[in-house]
Amino acid sequence: MSDTEQQRQRLESTLSSARRDLAKARNEAHFADAIEQVTRRKAALPEHRAGLERLRSRGYAWRPELEVDLSTAEGEVDALLNALREDSRDAEYALRSRFERAERASDRIHGDVLNDEDEIEEMSAAVDDLEKAVDAAEKRLTAQAKPYNDRVDGVVRRLKELHWTLDQFDAASFEMRPEENPVAAAKATWEDLPGDPDGCPGLLLFTDLRVRFEQREEVVTKKKFFFFTAEKEDVQAIQLDEPVGNLLASDDATRGMVFKDQLLTFRWADKASAPSSTTFKLDSGSAKDWDDVVEMLMSGDINRFRVDGDAAPSNAGAPVDWPRSCQGCGSAMPAPVKGQTVLACPYCGNEHQVTLA
Repeated sequence: MSDTEQQRQRLESTLSSARRDLAKARNEAHFADAIEQVTRRKAALPEHRAGLERLRSRGYAWRPELEVDLSTAEGEVDALLNALREDSRDAEYALRSRFERAERASDRIHGDVLNDEDEIEEMSAAVDDLEKAVDAAEKRLTAQAKPYNDRVDGVVRRLKELHWTLDQFDAASFEMRPEENPVAAAKATWEDLPGDPDGCPGLLLFTDLRVRFEQREEVVTKKKFFFFTAEKEDVQAIQLDEPVGNLLASDDATRGMVFKDQLLTFRWADKASAPSSTTFKLDSGSAKDWDDVVEMLMSGDINRFRVDGDAAPSNAGAPVDWPRSCQGCGSAMPAPVKGQTVLACPYCGNEHQVTLA
């Protein structure tokens, strides 16, 4: 192929790419993406409001920022859309004359491209500049919408996580006392459960009064030919159920160089039924974040995050009452720890109910 023919092919390719990029940039210069993203989220706000109300009706009494964030999103969306529409019109208008010049230049190029080499190169450079200008304007609009989009997406993500949490409590094999409020649930494996060297998979379930671990796993009951599973059954059983007041400490750690298992270790008081130390490997999330939740339960700081109004139980923070002397042997009864619902006499073992005063 001659040098002339190679030059002709290069110019034809440059012209074709420039015209294609010009048409694409012209279409993108309407700047509809940022507006569409906000509009789509606005349309879903009633659904999110209903999801939040359903969450409260199911008994989740924490994280009042959900109402704040959702109300803020509802209140600011119309002003944001108006601003985005105005700014997109301004950006489109500012580029209009440059698009028109590039399109006129494209229309003037016809016939043998070798005769329009300078014009093709100038047009290609102008289109490159237009693409950069359109991209910059689009990024400005996207950045303008980002705080709103992040706020709504955060509410949606938290609602999904919290409904999942309540689903785990609904499916649990135990019943909470009326004064208990579910706080959080985490898939985990109890690594040092006595009698289970392979670890016990299940769920850590936290309320404002108690810490529980419920085993949930599918176990093989019969095997066929050593390798092939013949029968399985679902096992669901409470392996740990302790008042928060029996929890002395919570520590987070990571294990491993690559995958970094997230470990949560609890130390228990001597009077607890749990072993003195229990370690759980979390399936997801940061052990540090979960440790922060447990620390708030232990300190009572969780109550700072209680929702005011109907979602908060009327007995929140109420004192408890218990028999000061054993009804069986008359011995003095120790005070219950936080979350304790049954108090056993240290002498005769007779059990007494701990009730709200």
